[in-house]
Amino acid sequence: MSNGNSGVEERPVVRTDAGGVTTLTLNRPRQFNAMSEEVLAALQAELDAIATDATVRVVVIAANGRAFSAGHDLKQMRANPRQEYYDALFATCSRMMLTVHRLPQPVIAKVQGLATAAGCQLVAACDLAIAADTAQFATSGIRVGLFCSTPAVPVSRNMGRKRALELLLTSSTPRPRPTGGSSTAPCPRTNWTRPCSNWRTTSSASPRPRWHRARPCSTASSSWGWRTRTPTPARSWRAT
Repeated sequence: MSNGNSGVEERPVVRTDAGGVTTLTLNRPRQFNAMSEEVLAALQAELDAIATDATVRVVVIAANGRAFSAGHDLKQMRANPRQEYYDALFATCSRMMLTVHRLPQPVIAKVQGLATAAGCQLVAACDLAIAADTAQFATSGIRVGLFCSTPAVPVSRNMGRKRALELLLTSSTPRPRPTGGSSTAPCPRTNWTRPCSNWRTTSSASPRPRWHRARPCSTASSSWGWRTRTPTPARSWRAT
């Protein structure tokens, strides 16, 4: 007799929709939600669909199991030891991360466990992050003689330079710390869904055009020079 949940259990990413909030759940718990080709393809397909879906106001990226994501699927990579395979894989991953970054809707990472390498990159690519007190972050490539060069980009933009280098060069696994209201401040695992629910409620209740304009404005403000970014808020509120 088949299990009624077998279809869900076999899907690498599970999508649920409720009240304008779409949750994408990484669903390879036995593999610590490693980002296989199938996971990357499923995330890309869902994100592409969400980008043009006016009913979706907020996106949450979560994970089943003990880990948020252990990064790339090293077992799959070792089975395909060809440079062209690696080039295609990293290009696919980069495209998915950029899609998260460019999505019209705000994206919240809901981190319950270890997020390492590309898993840490995915959290950093999101607009907001809520972390349980069981969450840990690492860029562990350095342990095997590699450098997490692609995760380094969003991680460095989310942290101070020295703190980012500490993470990148030592592969330490810090837990989230309360730092003046930082969105990665730890929440007790028993009550950690409340902040995420509050953000989802606020975001989904706001008019969609506001978020559509606010996200690119915020991104530009963090990367452009003062003279360039000062006129941006006025331009962002022009009628579309």
